[in-house]
Amino acid sequence: MVTAEELAARREQIAAAPDLAALLAHLTERAPPLLAGFRRAGIESAALDRRRRVPEDGAGLAFDP
Repeated sequence: MVTAEELAARREQIAAAPDLAALLAHLTERAPPLLAGFRRAGIESAALDRRRRVPEDGAGLAFDP
């Protein structure tokens, strides 16, 4: 587990290094659309698992781990 102090220290290191700060800015800019896509997929997947049916046509889903 990472402590609040470790996170604060890491933020200071990133702020002090121009290349890391640029990388953080780039990843922060790109993250929201990617995370939004994962959230949708997770919700849809959970719904399919619970109902075991495809919402569009009602077809049954077989469990295949």
